[in-house]
Formats: sequence, structure tokens, C-alpha cells
Amino acid sequence: MEVFADVAFAQRQRLHFIETLALWDGTVQRERVSASFGVAPTQVTRDFTTYRDRCPDNLTYNNRLKIYQPTAQFQPVLATGDPEEYLALLKAGIQAKTVKQLPSLGLHPDLARHASLPVPRARVLPEVLRQLLFAIQRAHGLEVVYLSMETAKPRPRILWPHALFFSSEWWYVRAYDSKHMAFRDFALHRFDETRAHHAISPATADDDKEWNSTVEVIVVPDARLMAAQQSLVARDFGMARDAQGWAWKAQIKKCLVGYFAAQYWLDVQLNRPRRTRVSLRNRSDLERYFFRAGAGD
Repeated sequence: MEVFADVAFAQRQRLHFIETLALWDGTVQRERVSASFGVAPTQVTRDFTTYRDRCPDNLTYNNRLKIYQPTAQFQPVLATGDPEEYLALLKAGIQAKTVKQLPSLGLHPDLARHASLPVPRARVLPEVLRQLLFAIQRAHGLEVVYLSMETAKPRPRILWPHALFFSSEWWYVRAYDSKHMAFRDFALHRFDETRAHHAISPATADDDKEWNSTVEVIVVPDARLMAAQQSLVARDFGMARDAQGWAWKAQIKKCLVGYFAAQYWLDVQLNRPRRTRVSLRNRSDLERYFFRAGAGD
């Protein structure tokens, strides 16, 4: 990255794109870079010149095919070289067919060769998101109408939001709630109305102990699986061996443990269905953070 430290941000994005395509697609064409970023071919030519001047051992030009290709000595400088980087961009391109993607993603998936399962798109009202971000940035409160599973007729309530998070399904805001006098999570798509409220918050973000502290989760293969199956599950989850066997260990905010456990069926009873494949080694330490029936919005 230091090689390009003095390069302007816009050009560095294009150089990153060039390197990413060379790394994973094995070819880069000037026309593709030009189309992805909306810049003139002459500018792209200068981009390739800059890249090859600073990384002379990475790219070679194939005059017959009119493409750039990685050399046998290719080493990424801007890209991480991690497959997850490319796959994350590919996933974003596939799932955002109805969204105007940032040109810097640069990936336009061929849906004949790539696909993903449909993802529900709960609609977040634009004004709601703007108001929430404004409130978070300025530590203001909001008077909101929130559509809750708890009540048939929602009533206005006051929230003091301080953070957003994604649960692998929906976006949520973490906020102090006047109704429950506690920090709670609220799905962004369930806000019906929001307007600024300037009353001082009864609690600050620093008071949200379950947001500001973490706990370790230790995920292991289901003990009912055969040894070969456990090894395969360990590979699926990127587990490593420790003194007690295969394990995937991660630090997670205490208030997010419930979402994590629900996603992988870790919060079901010990007679859980076989589809779970994994369980928690330290379940007894984490059960207090699991979701309880009737306890949420």
C-alpha cells in the first residue's frame, strides 16, 4: 500500500480494481476499467502505466489479445489476496440487482454463472435512516412510531440511538428506550415515523454495558456426528484444534449473542434437530444472553 501512498483516492480505487481482476480473473482490459468507473480510456492507460511503474513484476501486456495478465511473480499490493475479498464483492454484485452499486465494486456478475438465494428486502424508509444517523452523530433523541410485535396499536415512544448493526438478515439500531427504560434493539424497517426529540437522554452510549463488553463464543461440531463428519464441519466453519478438539472461537458483543445463537441454531434445547451440526462448548456461560420468548419488539 505504501507504494501508492501518494496516489489520489479515486485513482487508487481504479488501481485496486485492476489488481483485483488480475489476481482473480487472470485478465484485465482497459475497456472494463473505463466502463466500471466512467473514465476515459486515456485515463485508464495512465492508470496501467502508474501501476506497472510501481509494481513492475506484476503485470504483462498481451499484444495479441490486447489484455493485461498477471505474471508468474505477481504479488498483490492493494488487494488482500484473501478469497473472501473477491467473494464479498461478488455477493454484493449479485444481491444488488435493483440497487445502483458503487462503481468501485467493479463487478457485474454474469447471472448465468453466478447466483444466490433470494434475500428478503424489508424496506427502510429513507427519512427514517437519515433521522437515525443524525441522532446517532449528534447524540439526540427521536420520538418514533415503531411497529412492534408486542402491541396491536403502536404508540409514540422516545429513543436515544447510539449504534447500528447488521444481524445477517436485517439492520438494527441500538438505542435507549423510554418505554422499557433500558437499551434495546430496533429493526430499521419497522420504524413508521421519526422526528427529533431534544430531551436529554437518561443514559449514554457508555452506559450500554452489553454493547461495550464482549464474551467469547466457542462453537464446536455436534457431538452426535461421527469423527469424519466432525472434521468436515470443522472445515466448513474454519475451526482449529485445541486441547479439547475442534473449535471456532470468536469475541462478540454480549447484546449480539442472541442473534448469533439463533442464526446457527445454538439456542435450541439439547435434543436439537440434526440439522444444527454445531453446538456451544460454553453454552452455560452464554444462555443468559439468548433471546427469551416474548422479550423482544
